[in-house]
Amino acid sequence: MSLVGWWKLDGSAEDSIGSYNGYEQGSPSYSNGKIGDCYDNTSGGSNGVELIRHSDFVEYEDYYSFSLWFKSTTTSGNGGARIISRDYSEYATVLLSQNESSPQSSSNKGLPDFSVSVNQWHHLAFSVDVGSDEARIFLDGELVGTSSTHNTEANRPYVIGGNTEGDGDISGNHFEGKIDDVRLYDHKLSKKEVKQLSRAKVLHYKFDDFAEYTENIIKDSRLEEPDMDYGWKGNASSNTVTKEDNSAPYPEVVRLEKTGSDDQWHGMHDNTEVVSLSSGDHVTYSGWYRLESGATQKNLAGLNWVSDGWDTKGSKSITMEDDELWHRFEITVEITQDYSDGFQPGLKWAYSTDQQWLELCGVQIETKDHATPFVAGTRKDKVVDSSGQGNHGPLDSDTPTWIENSKIGSGAYSFEGDKIPVKNLYYDSASQLPELTLSAWIKVDSSGQVINSWDRSEFWRFGVGGSTGSNAIDIGLADENGVSDISANTDVTDGNWHHVVFVYDHGSVTFYLDGEVDGTASTGGNAIGQNLTRYGFIGDYSEADSFNTGSGGSFTGEMDDIRIYHSALNQSEIQQLYKQRASIDGGGNLHSHELHEAENKFDDFAGGVNSDTEVLGAQDGFENVYKVDARENDSYENFLTNLVKTSDWSNSGSGNYLYLVYWAKGNNIPDWSRSENIQYPSPSTSEYQKYVFRNDGQNSRDEYFRQFFGNSDSTSYAYIADPKIFTQSEYKKRNGVKSSGIYSMDEFNEIGPGADSLVGYWPLDGDTRDYSGNGNHGTNNGATVTSGLGQSAYSFDGTSSYISGSGSFTFDNLTFSAWVRYDSDASGGSGSLGNAVISSQSPTFQSSLYADMDSNEQLFYVYPDNASSSTIVSTSISKGKWLFVTGVVRGSNVVLYINGIEKGSNTLDTDGSISWGDPFIGRGNSSEYLDGKIQDVRIFNRALTEEEIKTLYNLTDPRQDQRAIQGKDGTVYTKGEFNELL
Repeated sequence: MSLVGWWKLDGSAEDSIGSYNGYEQGSPSYSNGKIGDCYDNTSGGSNGVELIRHSDFVEYEDYYSFSLWFKSTTTSGNGGARIISRDYSEYATVLLSQNESSPQSSSNKGLPDFSVSVNQWHHLAFSVDVGSDEARIFLDGELVGTSSTHNTEANRPYVIGGNTEGDGDISGNHFEGKIDDVRLYDHKLSKKEVKQLSRAKVLHYKFDDFAEYTENIIKDSRLEEPDMDYGWKGNASSNTVTKEDNSAPYPEVVRLEKTGSDDQWHGMHDNTEVVSLSSGDHVTYSGWYRLESGATQKNLAGLNWVSDGWDTKGSKSITMEDDELWHRFEITVEITQDYSDGFQPGLKWAYSTDQQWLELCGVQIETKDHATPFVAGTRKDKVVDSSGQGNHGPLDSDTPTWIENSKIGSGAYSFEGDKIPVKNLYYDSASQLPELTLSAWIKVDSSGQVINSWDRSEFWRFGVGGSTGSNAIDIGLADENGVSDISANTDVTDGNWHHVVFVYDHGSVTFYLDGEVDGTASTGGNAIGQNLTRYGFIGDYSEADSFNTGSGGSFTGEMDDIRIYHSALNQSEIQQLYKQRASIDGGGNLHSHELHEAENKFDDFAGGVNSDTEVLGAQDGFENVYKVDARENDSYENFLTNLVKTSDWSNSGSGNYLYLVYWAKGNNIPDWSRSENIQYPSPSTSEYQKYVFRNDGQNSRDEYFRQFFGNSDSTSYAYIADPKIFTQSEYKKRNGVKSSGIYSMDEFNEIGPGADSLVGYWPLDGDTRDYSGNGNHGTNNGATVTSGLGQSAYSFDGTSSYISGSGSFTFDNLTFSAWVRYDSDASGGSGSLGNAVISSQSPTFQSSLYADMDSNEQLFYVYPDNASSSTIVSTSISKGKWLFVTGVVRGSNVVLYINGIEKGSNTLDTDGSISWGDPFIGRGNSSEYLDGKIQDVRIFNRALTEEEIKTLYNLTDPRQDQRAIQGKDGTVYTKGEFNELL
């Protein structure tokens, strides 16, 4: 489910996604709109925009939604003006009687009517579900009503601003006013999604991803040129070798070797920039090193080269570990004297006359007092605007310092007189803002702070005493009555995080502090905005008539989650921003400030699996299963070659743990041998159980922990599933909603269990496409789209209609699943069998889900290639009810589930592979046509576990209350998708 078309109408009819550029009709104009510019037909001309043609729209026409803003600007216009239309005589159309003092909708096809205010912006959301025979209209975020009359036969495009009769020409019934920000979705919008769209968010800086300007003054530090020896200046008898090592933190590695009598290696000063530095400035050296075991010289120094040699105007060194493991280093040096000719910062390693080596990677030298993540040159990214409007901020030398100390999400900025210029969001003489909401999280200990500004004398300045000198949040704004400086009530300069909000609603001012009202006022005006063009800043005053003009910064403290809305949020919505950290809406969509999938460090911190461990791959509902069997080897077996001690990967001391999380079954699991004072379970179990092992890194008895299975009689075995290793910080983040609004989990999944094992997935929600990613799309042969269970489905007539697909498969284990409703006793083909849900065209004898409705039985047929007959499992069912039917081949076991519950099983007479290909949906190999409805058909190339089948049933049944389910492996499954709050 996604946004598939977005016409911002910022000066053209282009689709900002790039798929469906619109076609202008007549001579449309563009002017200031609700969000940026908009389509402007206030003059009442014969104009409009054809958004998407029928040939493109046919992919979505059975199930879709539109969202847009409109403003009616006349009371003497057309009596049936079309806002958005697909031919009034053929399809549901949203139109407005613009010849009344209070324009009324008079939409067709049973759409409900509504009234609007002239010369005011309104948000309209319009969704159609042909299968359910339903259309819904929302006005300003609220459901107005539904209709149930639709036509899907006529070939018509979608247009705004007038009517169309099928050729794309906009013929009469023109809308007089403005239309803005038109979006097309390939699903039915939930009420929460509509509410979010109706709030016109134009800027949202989350600051969650690291974004900080820096210049790495080492040239070509990532060895991007073939020969990099010149970049690492050793003395005459030293040697440098560049190589690629994928086991290193960064694969481009330089190896420094002592080959002669010289006793020191002089870093990279000949290949760094000459920089101007003054006393009190800083240089930070960072990267990763690996030093030969037994090295006698362990000093690595950061210092500066000047014209007369290595200088003492600032230097600092670290002592390296000589264990041949990669270690992170950071060295910050303060410059102690001025030097007019400039500095060339570099590294120096002094070694003894014995031969030894040092390897470095990811080396970075920055003229700042802290290290940032590695970059190969100048970091030229942006401060990301997540609103989708593209109002990003540039990274430059004025960008503040990024920190992890965040109130919301995973990052924030620390300002020390820094600023962020906002690139595309500007206001001019045509910009009038009758509604505005400014929201931010701040942490300050003094007044005189500017949070953001588009010029107090022209638009606004939002801060803490930035306009009034108080210690409370305040606003300076300009409307038609002049400039007003207004302060809230409560002191916020206490050095704590606070959520601060300013709301302007047609002259009424309300401040909110931590979710509660903190002052009100009235300016008597109607809209913010004066005459001059202004660009804005985060953290600074603005009188900028072009982008990023001005100097300095006016905020000292920390700031996070900056938002600007061109609407007036109410107190309930503001409390949601302040209090709510995550929610699931009626469509199963997950809403939170940030989604975090925990980083699995298994490949980094485990030395790999033992060579005798058998890698089984995906099975039993897990992605990676390993078999450890001492019975086969007649000896002790260890699963992991080693698990690195915490002290080997972190220099931050005790308390930094590694967590090994896994599932296991067997007769002796796990026995953590060669460790001290470690409690471990060792059950005998035929079912997988979850285990967590913490390595505190302080064990002095062994360099590593190894996981052993076995005992003196060599009878032990175990299956280890989905082993994951987390650092302490990642482990603590897992599985839940944190106070920062991060929803953390091992994995987020919008499809359901077994997604990686799907070979065919046909939702049948208005189309016959295969959404498994394997391209096995279906062809419809007479089935019709109809209302299903919470979505569209396909209806089959029991005599000739079916869907045919493509793709050939060979299974050792498999799972078929589908939602089906049998409506009659239709039968055909062999005996009384009929109502085939899913079968294949080849081979002649194949595995299938059938129903014998003469006997009211559901049957699952399995026919291995080398078998002489099929194995059958059956259970009783009823007609006229939706059923979730699942057939599983699990080794030699054949199991049938109805609504997630096992209803029968059998054993294959003959084991072996199962060939299967070119699927039929709604009929069998020998006719067996189905009379009823089918939706959500899936084929997996493995056996889903009982838990996965139950989870899939709960997720796909809209009648269930569970809209998000966390699986045993830490994966969170949702019925919908991830969205940000508001």
